[in-house]
Amino acid sequence: VDGCGLCKFFFFFKQKTAYEMLRSLVGSEMCIRDSLYTNYNEHDNAINIMIEHSPTAWSHEQFVNIIQKVSNLDLYYKAMLFYLEEQPQLINELLKGLTNKIDFSKTVSVMRKTGYLPIITPWLKSVQTQNNASTNEAINQIYLENEDYESLRESVTAYENFDQLALAQQTERHKIVEFRRISAFLYRKHQKYQKSIALSKQDNMFRDAIETAQESQDTEIVEDILRFFVQQKDKEFFTV
Repeated sequence: VDGCGLCKFFFFFKQKTAYEMLRSLVGSEMCIRDSLYTNYNEHDNAINIMIEHSPTAWSHEQFVNIIQKVSNLDLYYKAMLFYLEEQPQLINELLKGLTNKIDFSKTVSVMRKTGYLPIITPWLKSVQTQNNASTNEAINQIYLENEDYESLRESVTAYENFDQLALAQQTERHKIVEFRRISAFLYRKHQKYQKSIALSKQDNMFRDAIETAQESQDTEIVEDILRFFVQQKDKEFFTV
């Protein structure tokens, strides 16, 4: 090759984008990972190629490392759907790596639309200390659907940032009494004392009713529950 031809070759080589090179080198896993991701700094394109050619181009550790460097934030959510479809056992690890970058509300919304929100329960638990409304409501809903009243009670007691009245309404007619107790507890927290007491009396949870009446510091409510116990001729609770 003469000097002129060699110059043209190098000029052409330098003008090729990393994305074009990625496509031309799909099938050579070593080249994709070592040369293109590192040397050409094309993180967005690298992620797209790994998704589109996952059988040969995808590596979990490499993927999680690169996606934290992308400029197009929509790729975070595209990656979630990719993992859900092809690597569901690793989706919580992906989310853990993206915790400081993703929008929690959007993450919950994306996963809820797939119908597989419960698959990210481990991640939801890991971030609940941040007391985000969307993640709190998501995990509370999972506990409700699983009829796990113990975990739900712990959650609503420790993390208050969620629509408490909506959950109270959801649980007040639940077939399991412990969920109805959670409903009474939530109404009590919102100073809806009469509603809370009515639920407690309905389920014969009289100590709950008494505690709610005492917390209200409302003379009329206290006298009303005293009259109730007199009518019931229940001396034990009348003397509490």
